[in-house]
Amino acid sequence: MKFGYFSSGNLGYECLIHLDKFPELIFTDRKSTEIQRFAESHEIPIFVGKPDKKLAKEFLNDFEIDIILSVNYIFLLTKEIFNYPEKGSIN
Repeated sequence: MKFGYFSSGNLGYECLIHLDKFPELIFTDRKSTEIQRFAESHEIPIFVGKPDKKLAKEFLNDFEIDIILSVNYIFLLTKEIFNYPEKGSIN
């Protein structure tokens, strides 16, 4: 199963490093530098910033994911992003 990981802060980072499988992509905020470093070191595509702009949807469109896993993500997802994965989103 392919998934996107939307997360912020220390809780989001701690959950990320304990996942059994790496996500296809990561969305996070500018202050979550540990998550950003993890994504870069594992060559996972990452979107940093508020996801309500057109850029976030364009970034997401480059990936086929089955679910979004959201852990401690500080932003509200637009309906369009929340409904993007085929099988749904888990918060």
